[in-house]
Amino acid sequence: MNVLSRAKAACMCLCLASMPVFAAGRQPVSEASMLVKGSIVIGPDGKVVSYTVDRPERIPPAVIDVVKTNVPHWVFEFDDQVAEPVKETMSIRVVARAIDETHARLIVAGASFADGSGESTRYIHRKATTPVRYPRISLADRVSGTVYLLLQIGEDGHVQQAFAEQVNLRQYLAQTRNEIYAHDLAEAAIEGTKNWTFEPPSTGPSAKDNSWLIRVPVDFTLHEMGTPDPDAYGKWDEYMPGVVQKAPWIGNRRLVSGRPDSLAQSMLEQLGTGPHLATSLDSN
Repeated sequence: MNVLSRAKAACMCLCLASMPVFAAGRQPVSEASMLVKGSIVIGPDGKVVSYTVDRPERIPPAVIDVVKTNVPHWVFEFDDQVAEPVKETMSIRVVARAIDETHARLIVAGASFADGSGESTRYIHRKATTPVRYPRISLADRVSGTVYLLLQIGEDGHVQQAFAEQVNLRQYLAQTRNEIYAHDLAEAAIEGTKNWTFEPPSTGPSAKDNSWLIRVPVDFTLHEMGTPDPDAYGKWDEYMPGVVQKAPWIGNRRLVSGRPDSLAQSMLEQLGTGPHLATSLDSN
C-alpha cells in the first residue's frame, strides 16, 4: 500500500505513532499531505480567539479533528504591540506519516499566515505578477511541481533577489533526474519574478525598512488543453518533498516558518512582521 492509500486509511482509522516513509536507502521517498485553508483571529495576548476552515465539507473528518486538536492551543508572538484582535489568513499542511504498510498517522507539519484583510497598509501586497512560463525540460517530460520562493522586495516594489527554498515534485524518477527537474522548475520560477512588482507597507513598524522578505509559491501543473484545472481542495496530494534550502543572502534574519510548502497557492507570506507562532505546531 502506497503512502496515499495509507493517508486515506488514516482518515478512517487514525493511529498514534509516527514514522516517515523510507525507501531501501533510508531516504524519504514520498509524502501524502493536504493543505487546509481558512482564517484565524489572534488576540493581543497571542492566544487564538477563533478560527474557521474553508469549505469544511470538503475536508475528511480525521483531518478536521487534527486541526481542532491543535489550532485552539496555539500561542503567537507579535513583533509590535497590538490593542485589537488580528485576523490572518491561515494555511495548514497536514501530513500522513506512515507507521507500517497499512497505517499512517496525521500530523500538522507546517502552517503559514498572512494578512487576512488583503488591504492593510501594514503589510506588503502584490501589485503586478505576470504568469511564469513552463520550463522546456519539465514540459517535455510532463513533470509538474511547486516551487516555494523567498523574495527580497526593494523600496520601489521590485524583486531585488529571489531564491528557491523548496521544490516539491509530483513525479518520482531516478534521483539524478529529480535534481534536473527541480533545478528546471526553480530557474523558471526565479526568472518569472523579474517583472513582478509589489506595494510595500506604508504604515506599521516595517514601513521604514529598506527591503522586505516574502514567501510565494509558484505552481507548475499540467492539464489537458481547453479544460480548467481541477479543484483539488480537500484531496490528498502525493509528491516528493524537496529539501529546504537557505538563501545565501539571508544572513541571520529569522524565518518564522521552517516549512515553506505550508503556503497555499496565491498566498503571500511576509516574514519578520505580524504574529508568528511561539508554540509547537502539533501537540501530539
